[in-house]
This record gives sequence, C-alpha cells and structure tokens, in this order.
Amino acid sequence: MLIDSLAFTLEKSGCLDAFWGKLDAGEDATLGVAASARPFLVAARFAASPQPTLVVVAGEDAAVAFARNVAAYVGEERVLRFPERADVPFDPKPADRRVIAQRMEAAWALKSGREVVVVASARALLRLLPPVEANAARPIALAAGEELEGMGVEGVEELGDLPRALEAAGYANTGELDGPGTFAVRGGTLDVFPGNLTFPVRLDFFGDELDEIRRIVPATGQTIASLPSVEIYPVSEFPTSPRALADARRALEKPALTNPALRDVLEKLEGGLRFDGADVVLPFLYKKPVTLGAYAGAGTCAALIEPRSLFDDAAHAADDIAERARGTNIALAGLFAEPAALDFGGEVRATYVSIMRVGGALDDELPVKRVDVAGMPDKIFGKLKSLAADRYTIVFSAPNLRARETMRHAFVDHGIPIQILKPGNLDDGNSEDCPSTGCSARPPHEGSQPESTEADTPAQAKRRLRRGVVNIVDNDIPLGMIIPKAHLALVSAADTQGSRAASRRTRARVDATEVTFPFKPGDYVVHAAHGIAFFRDLVRREVDGTERDYLQLEYAEGDKLFVPVEQLDRVTRYVGPEGGSPRLTRLNTSDWARAMNRARKATKKLAFDLVDVYARRAATQGFRFSPDTPWQREMEEAFPYTETRDQLAAIADVKHDMESPSAAMWASARPRWPCAPPSRPPRTASR
Repeated sequence: MLIDSLAFTLEKSGCLDAFWGKLDAGEDATLGVAASARPFLVAARFAASPQPTLVVVAGEDAAVAFARNVAAYVGEERVLRFPERADVPFDPKPADRRVIAQRMEAAWALKSGREVVVVASARALLRLLPPVEANAARPIALAAGEELEGMGVEGVEELGDLPRALEAAGYANTGELDGPGTFAVRGGTLDVFPGNLTFPVRLDFFGDELDEIRRIVPATGQTIASLPSVEIYPVSEFPTSPRALADARRALEKPALTNPALRDVLEKLEGGLRFDGADVVLPFLYKKPVTLGAYAGAGTCAALIEPRSLFDDAAHAADDIAERARGTNIALAGLFAEPAALDFGGEVRATYVSIMRVGGALDDELPVKRVDVAGMPDKIFGKLKSLAADRYTIVFSAPNLRARETMRHAFVDHGIPIQILKPGNLDDGNSEDCPSTGCSARPPHEGSQPESTEADTPAQAKRRLRRGVVNIVDNDIPLGMIIPKAHLALVSAADTQGSRAASRRTRARVDATEVTFPFKPGDYVVHAAHGIAFFRDLVRREVDGTERDYLQLEYAEGDKLFVPVEQLDRVTRYVGPEGGSPRLTRLNTSDWARAMNRARKATKKLAFDLVDVYARRAATQGFRFSPDTPWQREMEEAFPYTETRDQLAAIADVKHDMESPSAAMWASARPRWPCAPPSRPPRTASR
C-alpha cells in the first residue's frame, strides 16, 4: 500500500526518531504537529507498527472527518468508529441499532487485539459499557460449511439455539426483515440484518450445518454474493436474554419501591428487556460499568489529539446530559462517567499537540508546510520542479483517470520527471533517482479500460517511490502537505484549481444491497460502452486496501470486465429472441461501435418513416364516434366496481380521441385501455 512506502520514507529520514523511538520502547510520547497532518501521521505509525489503536478527538464531526482521512491511507476495512449515542435512558427514544453495533464492534476489536484504528470523540466515551469480562460485545461469528456446535458461539449447538442467541444480542424476530437488528426464520433458512453491516445476510442450513451465507437485497431478497463467514454484533449494549431479564427484575425490586421512574421501568420489564430507554438497567446489571478505555488493553496505542480539547468536549457533553436528566429521578452514576474520570486505556499513549502550544514539553516536533499550488497552472509546475531539484520524494495523487492523464502529459511537457505507480506496484522503501526526464514506471495493461473499471492484468514487479521525481498514484490523499524534515511532499489533484470536483466524483460509493438489480447472475447484459456480455456474478475485490463491489462481465474470447456498482446505470439487461443466446462482443475492438452505428442509422430511418406515417394520418379523415348516449351511461353505471382516478382519466382520454374526426387521434387511442370492464377488479377498487 502507498502508506507503507510513505511510512518507510518517514522512518528512513529520521524525522520522527524521538517520537516513534519512545513509543517503540513502550513509553508515552508527545509530538508537536499541525492538525492537518495528524491523520496522516496516525496512519503512518499504524502502518509502521500495526497494533490496536484508539484515537480520541474533540467533537463528533471531527471524529468522523479524522476516521475518513485515516481510512483514505490505510483502507476503510481497518478503521472503525465508536460513535456517540444520541438516545439517553432518561428520555426514552428508539436507539439507533447501527450506532450500537458500531460501538460494540469497536469495543470488541480493542479487547481482542485486532489491528485496527478506532476513532472516537471524547464525548462518546462518557457513556459507560458493561465490564470487559462480561463479553457483552462478543459477536455471533458464523462460517459457511461448518456445524453450529463447532463455531464457538456461546449457547448455540443446534439451529434452534441461534434465534435465541440473536434475541439475547438485541435482535428482534419480526417475521420479515425490518431494517438493522431484525431477523426472520423460515424452515432451514434464517435471514438476519446485522447492525454492523450495510446489508442483510441469508443463512442456509442443512440440518445444523451452515451450508451457505449469502448477501441479499433487503427489498427483494435477491442474492448477490456468497460470503465465507459473517460476524453479527449485538444491537444492545447488554444482553437481553431471559437470565439478564431476571437479574434486572431482582435488582430493581427494592429501589423501585421508592423511585417512581424505576417502578415504571420495572413494569416495562414485563415485556422483556427491549424497550426504549432500557439502558437504564445497566448499573443494576453490573456493579462497575466501564468506559471504552478499559477495553483498550495491553498492546493498544492510545492516540490523544489535543488533550485539553478532549476534556472540554467531555465536560460540555456532561453538562448537557445532566441538564436533560434533571427531574427524571434517574441517577447518572453507573450510566455516564465523569469527564475527569475518563480512561483512555492503552499500553502507551501518543499525544499530538500544536507546535505553538504554551507550556508542556514536546518529545519531538514536525513542521509541516502547505502545498499552496492552487491558482495559475505554472504555480504547480514550478513547485514540483523545485521539489524535484531538492531531491524530495514527491507523491502526486490523482484518483480520476482523466485528471491523471492530463497531469501526466503536462508534467512531461514541462520537463518534470515522473513515475506512474499502480496499486500493488509499491514496495517499502525509496529507490535511486529516476535517470531521465519523463520516465514512467507505468505497468503494462490489457487494452483500454474505462475510469473506475478494474480489469484482470498480469502481476507486475513491485516498484518503489523514487526521489527527485513526481510519483503519480491513483490513491486518494485527503490533503496535500510538505514535510521538510522528511524531504517528503504529498500533493493532491484536489489541491489544484478545478480538480476537486472531478477527484471527489470518482469516490462516490453505492451500496450494492440498496440497489434492486434489473438482472441476475446468469443473464446476458449490455454495457453502454462495451456491448453484450454474460453477467457472471457480483464480486467483491480489494483495490489498494479498499474493498468494493463489482459486476463481473464476461465477453468473447474469455475477456473479463469488472464494473463498479457505481456504474450500474451503464449496464442493462439484454432483450432478444426467446430461447437463443446472443453473440458476445469482443473487448477492445470496434465490433460494438459498428453495431451501435448500424443501430443509430436504423433508428434514424424509423423515425423519418414514423413522421411520414403520422403526417399522412393527420391529413386523413377518420371515423368520428358520437358522444355517449343514455344507454352507454346506463351500461357504465351498471359496472359493479369503483374506478380509480387514473382509470377514469384513461376512459375520458379514449372517448375524447374516439369522438375526434382525425384518423391520427383514433390511431393513437387504439392501444389504450378500453372502456370495457377489466377482466378482474383493480387492486384499489372497492365493491
């Protein structure tokens, strides 16, 4: 990945020796650096020393942005969010099951030592969780082809146990999927919508063996891909099992005698532990609830972004919570932590602060400069020439193919040495200088492919970032920067004038499970630019650490094309004669272009023919029907059903055309719905 090479560049330069050295020794360390560079440095440290990392920032919006920027470097699969819950126990409102599942997944990742970056705001840490040893965040982990008894799911040995395990994790058996946190059982098939995923899954069992796991479309139940395994995280932050229910009732009996709010909670428990505001029972289930920091144990690095701001963020949130709880008779103790008592956990702490801060010692500092290349085109060329002359390692990010090709030609025209790197062609380290101006390390590829379309290519030899040249990559760099101490410059196409919109447009994502496909695997389809193909399957491929969904299309002579679901509008179902298979198009040939030209000519001829036909019809006198007679109205009133508004409008239009003397009007009216009664009553009609 690109971040591995960038981390190596930082390490080789020695610009972070003091900071990273203390962390490697298991000691806390503080780095002074600009806010814009902190996501990159967190990602670089994670790449250089992969370990569970808990990043704490001030504010939810800042946490979302920080997570997004880190994910741009290390991949979305390696970054988790621990979001703040909007619901509170003393103001009962439906909890967001996705948010809870995200929190549970982040907590379990830290507890289990998973190598991911968890990003949270200080205010999100105030809400307490069950003790670590309670294993309340444990997912239901299932694998295809295995017996339930051998999967290690607590209390699940046969198929009948799985629904009870899901209910204990907060899931509701709704008969049909009704959004995240619901499931439905039909014989040996169980559909469940995990709160931690953006799509539901179908579990097909053969006895007690999980035969297959499939991703499905929520609206239609259409299968779009098979999965080898799935982890289903709880959508409740404590178990909702019968045992937990009994424990809650027993613990609440005495305090409910003198507290009307708790008495109301006790009454609600008659219907189980799934009700709005049920989290109020947390301190009655566990004597010592904890913050997320307790889950960040040995081996975890806690990255704190401006500690003073963290306390302010937590204090403001705590004041708001206390105000909302006033007069509710619900104690905050056991539900929320005091700001001063927040525990960030971790074996070591990496603190990032401003270089300009007043007071406090820094273990290291890293000045960062802005790229400042927006404006006149000559500005970026001059900047890159200067950096190359100073033997900087320059990385130019252009995710958009058109922008990348445009800049490549411009760099060559201005005498700027370049190297083009594709995903998988990056090695850890810097090689020697590129020997000549305009050099290119672009790997060979099979034919011309459209932007955002991945095609199978032979494995290429790895190449390194070079010094003294512009290394052009298609990775997304959120923000350009220059780090003089490392002789490293990151420049994004978005930093240049007029490139931002094009760069962002290619990063739009579509969730495949939220799309109803007009075709299915095994159908013939037509790609607007490449012609007739066989739709093999919807596959998930990893490109530079980021997984995306692609339509796998197969063309003549074994050619394959992987089309992102973002370009689904360019693919339509093939419509042709029944019982026959169409001739597949060959990729990278003019076959489809010639077929399209023939179709355009035929369409143009048909259009002229239709214009001629309708012109002659308009000049011809047609038969004019008389207006409705009393007998016609009597027949219509005898119709036993009530017509809908659309049916009445269609009847009126047909009658209007029939009463016109124009042959063209009558010809256009004939295909319409007749005024005779339908063969069966319409769905909205009433007797």
